[in-house]
Amino acid sequence: MSLDISRFHQVFIDEAIEHINALESLALKLDPAKPQAEELNAIFRAAHSIKGGAATFGFEGLAQLTHALETVLDQVRNQTMAVTDDLIKLLLTATDCLRAHVASLQGGQTIDQEIEAKVLEQLQRAGGAE
Repeated sequence: MSLDISRFHQVFIDEAIEHINALESLALKLDPAKPQAEELNAIFRAAHSIKGGAATFGFEGLAQLTHALETVLDQVRNQTMAVTDDLIKLLLTATDCLRAHVASLQGGQTIDQEIEAKVLEQLQRAGGAE
């Protein structure tokens, strides 16, 4: 007997929206001069939660995008990457992509593949991936 996890999609979507809202709110509060470890950890956890759920449900594009975001955030948490205005803009742009991707899972809109690919590339470049 196999478990049909598709019935839990809406739970994932609802939780992903909460995490995206938290990620955005926290990114807007980041102070490049004095980033708070607590805020950075909370942003990382939000991305990590989205990635884990997306991977569980087989939402590969969303998992890939949040993995790249998580890589950048991990470097920021480990202080190998500085919080800059440009980084905050990238976090907010990535948040917009995450929100659009989750909306597409609900059938609310289509994913702009070009924009998502561009943001993924920017995250990977910032995170040091080739």
